[in-house]
Amino acid sequence: MNLLSSPSSKSTLKVLRRIDLLTSHFPLIVSCDSTEEAHALLKWKTSLQNQNGSLLPSWTLNNPTKISPCTWFGIHCNHAGRVNSINLTSAGLKATLHDFSFSSFPHLGYLDLRINQFFGIIPPQIGNLSMLKFLGLSFNQFSGSITPEIGYLTHLKLLSFSKNQLSGFIPHEIELGSLIQLEYLDLSANTFHKSIPESLSNLVKLHYLNLSNNQFSQKIPNKIEKLIHLSELDLSHNIFREEIPSQMCSMQSLEKLNLSHNNLSGSIPRCFEEMHWLSCIDISYNALQGLIPNSTAFRDAPMLALQGNKRLCGDIKRLPSCKAFKSHKQSLKKIWVVIVFPLLGTVALLISLIGLFFNFRQRKNGSQTQQSSPRNTLGLLSVLTFDGKIVHEEIIRATNNFDDGHCIGNGGQGSVYKAKLPTGEIVAVKKFHSPLPGEMACQQEFLNEVNALTKIRHRNIVKFYGFCSHALHSFVVYEYLEMGSLAMILSNDAAAEQFCWTKRMNAIKGVADALSYMHTDCFPPIVHRDISSKNVLLNLEYEAHVSDFGISKFLKLGSSNRTELAGTFGYIAPELAYIMKVTEKCDVYSFGVLALEVIKGKHPRDFISSICSSLSSNLNIALDEMFDPRLSTPSRNVQDKLISIMEVSISCLDESPASRPTMQKIDLSHNIFGEKTPSQICSIQSLETLNVSHNNLSSSIPRCFEEIRWLSRIDISYNELEGPIPKSTAFREAPMQALQGKIVYEEIIRATNDFDDEHCIGKGGQGSVNKAELPYGEIIAVKKFLSPLPGEIAGQQEFLSEVEALTEIRHRNIVKFYGYCSHIRHSFLVYEYLEMGSLAMILSNASAAEEFGWTQRMNVIKGVA
Repeated sequence: MNLLSSPSSKSTLKVLRRIDLLTSHFPLIVSCDSTEEAHALLKWKTSLQNQNGSLLPSWTLNNPTKISPCTWFGIHCNHAGRVNSINLTSAGLKATLHDFSFSSFPHLGYLDLRINQFFGIIPPQIGNLSMLKFLGLSFNQFSGSITPEIGYLTHLKLLSFSKNQLSGFIPHEIELGSLIQLEYLDLSANTFHKSIPESLSNLVKLHYLNLSNNQFSQKIPNKIEKLIHLSELDLSHNIFREEIPSQMCSMQSLEKLNLSHNNLSGSIPRCFEEMHWLSCIDISYNALQGLIPNSTAFRDAPMLALQGNKRLCGDIKRLPSCKAFKSHKQSLKKIWVVIVFPLLGTVALLISLIGLFFNFRQRKNGSQTQQSSPRNTLGLLSVLTFDGKIVHEEIIRATNNFDDGHCIGNGGQGSVYKAKLPTGEIVAVKKFHSPLPGEMACQQEFLNEVNALTKIRHRNIVKFYGFCSHALHSFVVYEYLEMGSLAMILSNDAAAEQFCWTKRMNAIKGVADALSYMHTDCFPPIVHRDISSKNVLLNLEYEAHVSDFGISKFLKLGSSNRTELAGTFGYIAPELAYIMKVTEKCDVYSFGVLALEVIKGKHPRDFISSICSSLSSNLNIALDEMFDPRLSTPSRNVQDKLISIMEVSISCLDESPASRPTMQKIDLSHNIFGEKTPSQICSIQSLETLNVSHNNLSSSIPRCFEEIRWLSRIDISYNELEGPIPKSTAFREAPMQALQGKIVYEEIIRATNDFDDEHCIGKGGQGSVNKAELPYGEIIAVKKFLSPLPGEIAGQQEFLSEVEALTEIRHRNIVKFYGYCSHIRHSFLVYEYLEMGSLAMILSNASAAEEFGWTQRMNVIKGVA
């Protein structure tokens, strides 16, 4: 289904609801209750200490008799017109919550005041918000203890109090399990103390628990094993003592575990090897010793996640083997017996020699420290295709050791610098922040970005050159994109005027293509989680490139894929606040916001609020309010395409993730060009990428395409083209999907010698399967359907059924479908060619069956399931 076909005329948007593009606006039906809520909000606004008129300007009385807050900034209402969501994240507010009338909002389910300057205690009246599901007060200056009335919020699913000045201990109302629906609890970066109460294990629905950077002490409670749904646990930077409890091995859903910077001792429980979903571990800076468990999480852990312990050993790179430790201890015993006792008579002389030795060593170490430290601290390094150490030094020199004069952007994870190497190549270097002195710079974000970018390659994803993990800093190296980010261009009037409608539509299409590739062509699928205008970069041709994979996530089959709330506010899918489960549909929502932002020229905050708070299925939006006023009015043809994009964008904003389209279905490439491909296009010698797919182009492809030397990517699929393929790199290396259509039909007939038996590799009730090698080297499988009667379309019903099914599904364990042909002589389907053949063939062949081990068989069964 093409969601963005371009009809000749359109007057409405029909996606979430009918949106008439008129100049009038739908009148809101206002209740007395919503008026009370509005007055309560206005009263609270007057208590803001930095209230100067520029804050919350939409919070105002337009009609004293009928007033609704539903269209105010940060306010969302339900269908009855009652406030159910308040999101004032990063609004620059400074105040207490004493004047906030909690009792005036009985329907409030979402309260997000993160990243502001709120201070004072958390009032006990907060317990009046009995319907609250999300409470975010992180990154403020709240002090005192957590009020016990928090236990009245029995519907609460997410509670985030991190980065405040809270103290005391976890109240009984939380520990005793009053918050039985709680799935996400973040109390990190406060000064809570004492031990973790064992009764915290009553929160059996928890999947995320972060108590890091506090003063919790004593041992980790054994009953933590009851948190069987927990997927992420962070207890780092506390004062936990004694051993890691073996009961933790019962937490089979655990994926991430951080126990670093504590006083844990003893050995690591061997049962950690049975935690199959555990993929990320950090046990650094404790007093642990002994054998490292033989599991993926430990084998793949960077050295930084294991360092700072006593004597860890195991079969892991950069760790000593346990045999070496054993032989070392035996050697020490021999030295004691053979050497120490005979020397007891010369103690005085020995003390003198030791004194001289230490004096000499101190002097030597003092002179060598500066020379040896950089070399010893140099960690994992891989930059470009040159010698890593040389390029690392060149980057340090090119940025003057990351001086602010070379900085071209700042973000939550780090800063981006422009660096010109001696070769003349200009690169962008993203340096990650170090949150604590001596700690690895933003380790998880750094590893995420490297892991993602080493696995993906797409024309609309920023090109990755390499990375460096160093004790002083960690950074990744990208291609440098001259035009900067979408956010920079849209915020600059002169740059925005140059960013015409055609360029904007192409940029939106580029982001859609990149996300479709990440969601459907990568295994496992990758969710970006931070699609926003600041993370889309443009080159000189205004081609979009998705960047910043620091919080990206690989989706794991069978895993809960639970996550902490992350991303850029204003682009985050609403369901993340409640279920904290990341899916591809989270990126789809962000894409919808981004696409509207590109068309509107600014973040569509008010438009999204109007959609969410509309009390009717009809909402009137002025068309001129949706288009960036800095550009000239688009032509009718361009306007139709923009409206089509808005239709899809609004469908991406559906509150229900299941109702949003997939990125694969968001198709922005189709037009209606017809006739021949003009040979004049060969004059564009700088052309690198050409996509003319899904049109009505006919005749042959101009041979002069062989002369376009820089052309590297081509897509001519689904046209009426025929004749030979040009002999150029772009066509030779093009995937099957980029050429499928009439032209490939002729190549298949030739490659199979018109389906001669010599090329047949299998037969069945519906037809035969043939192996075909196309002129550009790709091998495919072609299933030709039988013709029951002369002149009749071959196996028509079976053929149509298979085509209909394969065009609607795509999965890594379903054979990849390239295309089909329905011809008067024969009908066939084109698949990827799988070298090993069918299970039946392998099992019926004794030698092949012997090679088909038990592990491989179990994986096959799992794949089919």
